[in-house]
This record gives sequence, structure tokens and C-alpha cells, in this order.
Amino acid sequence: MQFAILNGDKSTGVSIMMLDSGMDTGPIIAQKIINLADDETILTLEKKIHELAPKFLIEVLKKYESGNLKPKTQNQSEFEVTPLLTREDGRVDWDKSAIEIERMVRAFLPWPTAWTIVETKNGLIRIKILEAKVAILNFQKPIRTLFEQNGHLYVSTGSGILELITLQPEGKSQMQAQAFLAGRQDWIGKKFV
Repeated sequence: MQFAILNGDKSTGVSIMMLDSGMDTGPIIAQKIINLADDETILTLEKKIHELAPKFLIEVLKKYESGNLKPKTQNQSEFEVTPLLTREDGRVDWDKSAIEIERMVRAFLPWPTAWTIVETKNGLIRIKILEAKVAILNFQKPIRTLFEQNGHLYVSTGSGILELITLQPEGKSQMQAQAFLAGRQDWIGKKFV
């Protein structure tokens, strides 16, 4: 599910399939498409699937049992298996675009969570990015640079600017960007590692 959001897909779905010796390679009995909202998160998508899947399964099993559904063999060249996520997958690559990073933030909450590192006078500190949005600003700073404008916190990416809305520095509670700024003005102008 995370990869549907991460890749910017417009839809995903639920498939009811027969088991075989492969991983999700069995014949498909039925599928239901789920449209993804522009601000879809893994949490909202999970909720949609949890509401839809049980009813859909019961409906499909009844039709299958009565002989009204016939399994269809999958074309093995048309799909790919997504890799298992690791904590390292959450590390933000600031050379990517603001759009890609914003999707990553939405896809990877609550795990592995999008995160980055900033070098401070006290050493390297990991920061989780819990909420962000693509900013429409008419200028660009050097990539990875953290900056403030009109009480908002931004970082420049490989293409575009990302507004950081909710953050969680390592060992601290999550906080809104304004609270983050209030205690860390010395971080403005620093670059994420």
C-alpha cells in the first residue's frame, strides 16, 4: 500500500486470488479498485481497505461458491513484487523533488517514517518528518537548506521547496514547525545531511 502512495498512483485495490506456490501469483477471482486522494496517507488508505475488504471477500466467496466467478490467470510480466520496507527506506534523499518527498512522508507514517539528519553543535540529530507539503515559493535555496519565512519552516529539495509542518527530533515529542522554530533558530540555514 505504501508504494501506491509513494509512486503517486491514482488508484490501488483489493484482489481476491487463489493460492499457488508463488508470492501473490495465483489466479485472480475478483478485484475492487480504490481511488487514492491527492492527500492520501497510509493510515487513511488502511482505513478504506479495512472497511471494504471484509464485505468484498464475503460477496466474492458467495459468487465463487455459486459458480458465478471464474479465476483468471495473471500475466506474470505485468506485475512486480514490492520489497519489504526497512528503517533505512525512510531516510529522505533531498536530491529528489518536493513532490516525491511529500508523498514519501504520507506513505511512510507511522513506519518507517520519513527522517533526516541535521548536524548541530551537539552532534548529529535524527529528525522524523511527520507532516509536510509542497510549497509554492518564487525562489530556490541550495539543496538541503533549512530556512524560515513568515513563521513557516522550509527545506529546499532537488526540485522545489518542501514545507515542514510536523516534526519529531530524536528523543523529543512531535511538534509543529512553529514550536520547532521557537527553540532552534540556530538551525536555520543548516543543511540536512
